[in-house]
Amino acid sequence: MERIRFEFFTMPGCPNCLSMEKILNSLQLEYSNMDLEEINLIDYPEEASRYGIMACPVLAINGKVAFVGGAKEKDIRQYVEALA
Repeated sequence: MERIRFEFFTMPGCPNCLSMEKILNSLQLEYSNMDLEEINLIDYPEEASRYGIMACPVLAINGKVAFVGGAKEKDIRQYVEALA
């Protein structure tokens, strides 16, 4: 099974970011092929520019923006399953 790279763009104080972080941490326990990197946009603004991010949270999967704003676990799971 190929590795799946998740880039999770967040900012301090973002309530939707906290919800998505819990979902991603849960999924990471299930998918052994999942690499998760959390990127704080305050510390790394160049990453926001690279993806054209204007708000957060944002989830990029394998280098493509997949979700902007809050996302439900079932939607992220469905996206990941489609990659398999």
